[in-house]
Amino acid sequence: MSLHETVLANGESSQTSTIRWEDYTTTAMDPSDDCTFWYVGDYLKKDKTANYASKIGSFRLPGCKAK
Repeated sequence: MSLHETVLANGESSQTSTIRWEDYTTTAMDPSDDCTFWYVGDYLKKDKTANYASKIGSFRLPGCKAK
């Protein structure tokens, strides 16, 4: 594959609690075209170790032909 890695959000703090990150993230293919992937995940903001923020992002596979 010729996809390049990119950063959706920079975490600015380290985790000090036992929050279960994997329970709050997902990657899913968009059924409207079968070419776009959506990601929803959380990250910690600077100096806010007890609070987190969510980010939603998407990417489309190059050369993919929508159905």
